[in-house]
Amino acid sequence: MLHIKYKNRSALVELFAAHPRQRVIIDAVLEKGYGQTIADSESTPELALLTLADVFAVPAGNPAHPQARNLIQGLSPALIVPESEAWRELVLQVHGSRINTQPRVELAPEKLQLDHLRQLAQRVPEGYRIQRIDLELAPRAMGHLAYASAAEFIEKGIGFCALWNGDPVCRIRSYIDSNKGIEIAIITDPEHRAKGLATTTAAALLIHCLEHDIHPYWNAVNSTSVRLAERLGYVQNGDFELLVLEK
Repeated sequence: MLHIKYKNRSALVELFAAHPRQRVIIDAVLEKGYGQTIADSESTPELALLTLADVFAVPAGNPAHPQARNLIQGLSPALIVPESEAWRELVLQVHGSRINTQPRVELAPEKLQLDHLRQLAQRVPEGYRIQRIDLELAPRAMGHLAYASAAEFIEKGIGFCALWNGDPVCRIRSYIDSNKGIEIAIITDPEHRAKGLATTTAAALLIHCLEHDIHPYWNAVNSTSVRLAERLGYVQNGDFELLVLEK
C-alpha cells in the first residue's frame, strides 16, 4: 500500500464516490489535503483508506481485494465508516469483539430559513454574549477538532461561541471543512445547559453558513442533538451507524 500525497488524491475520488455518509470527512481529505490516504496504486487504485485526525477511518474500493483484510487489520482505534455491507462484514470478521456500533442520524439543511434563524439568534440569555471565535478565543473554544492548530482553524474553519464573563461556555464550530461544507461540532458546558445557548449560538453559525453558501452538515449522535437540529430547521435524512474500533 502506498501513501498518496495531496496532489495525487484526485485519482481516489471515484473510489469514494459511492460513500453515502460523512461526506465532509471524505471530501476534506480528498479535496483539501487533510488527514492521510493510502492506496494500492497512485494512478489506478482499486483499494484505499483515508484517515482523519486519528478519529475517522474510511475504506473504499473492493472489499474482496487481496489486500483488503490486511488493510482492516492495520487499523488503529477509530470510527470506521463502511461504504457497504461487505465492508461492514469484513471489519466485523477481522476485529470481532473490539467493534461496537455508534448510531447516528443525518439531518438535512435544505429547509433552513434565514428569517427563522435570525429570530433564534436574537434570543441570547441575559448575561451572555455570542461572538465569532477568533484567534484569541480559539485555544479555549476549539475542543477536539480535526485542525492541526488554532491558527489553521481560524484560517480555514468557522465557529461561534457563547461567552459568560469572557469565557466560552457554549461552542459550535466546524469539526473540519471541505470545498462546499463543514461538519458541525457543538458542546455546552454542563452548568450552562438548558438555557437556550446551543440554539442561539448554532443559529449564529448557520446564518453565516447560509449567507456564505456553506453547506452545514449535521450528524446527531443522540436525541438531544436531533431535537436541537430540528428546532433550527433541519429535517431528518435517515439513520446510519459507524463502527467503533476500541483500544
